[in-house]
Parts: sequence; C-alpha cells; structure tokens
Amino acid sequence: MLEPGHFSEAEDDEPAEPSPSPEVVYLPCQRVMHSGEHSSTVELRRTDHDELALPVFTSLERLVACCGGNQAWVSVESSSIDDIVARSGADAVAVDQMMPGTEEENR
Repeated sequence: MLEPGHFSEAEDDEPAEPSPSPEVVYLPCQRVMHSGEHSSTVELRRTDHDELALPVFTSLERLVACCGGNQAWVSVESSSIDDIVARSGADAVAVDQMMPGTEEENR
C-alpha cells in the first residue's frame, strides 16, 4: 500500500508533513484488444538503478506531466497497488517520478 510521506519532501531535506494517501492513483498502461475485448496492461519501467518499477501517479496531471498527453492510463484504488506489484513482477513502486525514456515517446 502507498504510505504517507511518499508524496512530498521538504525543500530543505527535512521530512515533510505526511500527505494523505490518495484513494485513487493513475498507472500508465497499454491498451490491448484480445478476442474483440479491450483490456489494459500496466506498464513497468526500468529505473536508473535497473530495477523494474511500477510507475504510480497521485494525480492525472502528474501522469501527463511525466509521461505526456498521449500516454494511456488506468485509475485504480491505491489499496490495490500491493496486489498489482505482486502480480506484475515489479521490484519497486515509483511514485510521481519521471521515468527514463518515457516523456519523449508520448508527447
């Protein structure tokens, strides 16, 4: 589950007041059609440290700012993130972070 404090840091490196976890978060995805049915597959991205990360955005505006306006997305309850990480094989969750190589692909 997303924990408070993952969403903001004070500018002077002092811990910020924990932000409340949003009820809904946004995940970049790929739209897939299989047997005439549309579905979505979440995208995993490699971090600079070569971890496979699940990008999670606390607002649609942040997703667009980091991934571009053409990025497909899906909204999910934040309480489902642990399950999505386990099923996807991700090593980490990247909250509101620009991921290498994504912004130019979707502008």
